[in-house]
Amino acid sequence: MKSDMNYNDMWKRAEEMNQGVWNFMTSAASEAEKYGRRCFNFFVPQDVHQKEDETSFHIDVDMPGVKKTDISVDTVGNELSITAKRFCPAYEGNCTTPLKEYSHKFNLPESADMTAVKAKCEDGVLYVTVAKKPEAAVEKKKVVIS
Repeated sequence: MKSDMNYNDMWKRAEEMNQGVWNFMTSAASEAEKYGRRCFNFFVPQDVHQKEDETSFHIDVDMPGVKKTDISVDTVGNELSITAKRFCPAYEGNCTTPLKEYSHKFNLPESADMTAVKAKCEDGVLYVTVAKKPEAAVEKKKVVIS
């Protein structure tokens, strides 16, 4: 079986494809370096800290530059959901999208009192506190052996 395309033509097309991919990757890397901090990847929280003490669960999320009004904390059952959005300040047609969003869900244990959730945002950090349910008093009963 003979092909209409010879080896040199195939090699040339492969080189053209390779060059196109290289140009795209170089351009994307350049754009990310140029606008990355402000536009492409700026809204990935740097740190999410979870800790527990005797009375509550604590979740702290770094959200630099996010307005308090653009953050939402919701609960469904024992799931705590944090969502936030931020408009890219450098948007002048250079960003792929002007609006960046963040969403994360935390499954808390049964001991979490999901009716006692508090949140505050200070200095670019969201602090969420979920109280623990009071432990039920353990009642000792004498079992009669029959």
